[in-house]
Amino acid sequence: MREFAKHSHQQPCHLTRLLKSRLNMLASQLQGIGKMLDAETTEPKQILVKFKAVTNGLRSAGHLILDEVFRKGSRYWL
Repeated sequence: MREFAKHSHQQPCHLTRLLKSRLNMLASQLQGIGKMLDAETTEPKQILVKFKAVTNGLRSAGHLILDEVFRKGSRYWL
């Protein structure tokens, strides 16, 4: 949540770059999970930790978009 507050009220082009960067990072994490699943020595708890990290990353990206939607919407009500 700290990062969400830090990046709120950014320019749309900055927001786009931030979201693309975050999605690329999440894609890499998902590929890592796939490799962990292929490895027979990976503990299920380690895989669960990675799943939680991806889930939190997606949630954070969604909050960035939601913040932008509300900021744009609030201009129309003023």
